[in-house]
Amino acid sequence: MYKKLYGSFGSPSSASPQSHDISKISLHHPAKPTINQPEDFYEQAEIQPLPLVQRKLDTLIQREPEDDKQPHVDVDLLPPKVKASLGQFNLTADTGTAKLGYQPGNFGVGLGYNYGGNIFADAKSGDFSAQLDVNPASGNLSLGGSYNQFNFGANYNQNGSFGVNLGYGIPLLPMPDTLSQTVIGGEKGLRGIGSGLPGAMDNPLDFYRAQSDNITKATDAGKMLGDIASQQDSKSQFGAGFSLTSNPEAQEQFRAMLLMQGKF
Repeated sequence: MYKKLYGSFGSPSSASPQSHDISKISLHHPAKPTINQPEDFYEQAEIQPLPLVQRKLDTLIQREPEDDKQPHVDVDLLPPKVKASLGQFNLTADTGTAKLGYQPGNFGVGLGYNYGGNIFADAKSGDFSAQLDVNPASGNLSLGGSYNQFNFGANYNQNGSFGVNLGYGIPLLPMPDTLSQTVIGGEKGLRGIGSGLPGAMDNPLDFYRAQSDNITKATDAGKMLGDIASQQDSKSQFGAGFSLTSNPEAQEQFRAMLLMQGKF
């Protein structure tokens, strides 16, 4: 049959058929070109950056904008108060005090002014705090501070009187004579300030110079009464303290007292 079919194409039957070896024919499809295969060296370089480059990229991606470098200003109308901050600096001002502060972490310092009263500087670190007050008009000095439950203080007046105290727990209430003298002096100061108010708008500087003593008396009385009122919110139930004072004007060289008080 093979010969018949082959001869039908006009080839002589005597010729030997041309042999073909089909085993040499490849049955596999030609390889297709590949793009971006993980095995490619250059592609690996793109997929897997060097560790140092990767760390820099991660840092850039994870870095958040530093908002503390932008100024922030808050204004309250009632009561009037302004708060501004820029990085580690902050400024607060209200109707009675203006203060500039610097707080890098847990440590902070500040410089401020009580209108018509004292210039003060304070510092705070953890449980420790201290404040120094100077009255430009009278020259009076005061220093106070606290650490945990302990508190201390010292003051000096231009008339030569001074005092030092050390306490534990809640601050001790002032002695009755000290409280009465301070409150009476504050009341007189307020009356003096009220009598000079009509001309205050015409010449504020002269008003301040004339009323500086009355302003100091009123401020001291308000501070003492405020300290007494603040003890109502104190968590401590017990207090003890030692004080040493001297007042030449009252012909009192030295007076030492050891006091204790408690809330039951």
